[in-house]
Amino acid sequence: MRVATLLRCLSLLALTFAIRVQAEDGTSLEDSPPAITNQLAFSAEVREVGGRGFLTSRCAYVRIGAARFSFLVPEGARVSTATEDRINVIKNDYSCVISLRAATGDSATLNPEQLRQALIGRFSDLRFAGERQVMAADYAGPAFDFFHESDGLKQKTRIAFVPSAAGILEFKMTTALDRFEANQDMLNEILGSFRAAKPNGELEVVRLPINS
Repeated sequence: MRVATLLRCLSLLALTFAIRVQAEDGTSLEDSPPAITNQLAFSAEVREVGGRGFLTSRCAYVRIGAARFSFLVPEGARVSTATEDRINVIKNDYSCVISLRAATGDSATLNPEQLRQALIGRFSDLRFAGERQVMAADYAGPAFDFFHESDGLKQKTRIAFVPSAAGILEFKMTTALDRFEANQDMLNEILGSFRAAKPNGELEVVRLPINS
């Protein structure tokens, strides 16, 4: 009995530590996320790119299943891959977190009405604030702005769904209410520099000219 009790205590301590590490790493937890089924293998890394006549920039390389993607990491932000199914770009002042993953469950669609219902099920106290179309790697998809709460904090989020060789990609930007407008450029920079590997396997990487 004592051994069984000790093992249960150790398991609880390990779970608590894992949750604390994830929170301290800057990743945010969604309210009631959909269950992940048939999850594609995910990996990501950051490398410096540049060369003669170009600025040295940081580029994120992402693989989802067999599909490969790249995008520039905005200045003043860092990258975290603490979660197994997404890459998080976190502003250094923690006012903005942008994540990229393969959409799953009811979110794996481009149907606006189905996406609205899926988002209502994922986020507490959601209030829609607008809709638009966004582009990434020459593909367009719907995006939604909305207010919601997370752990008692009022936040504003823009979430976009774009088709790709890996299925529907989900780009999500979450900020404090008063920092949403100021942080839109960070999401736009990621979407604007986002590239997908061509059928021949070639993956373009955006490079910034020194005189840009």
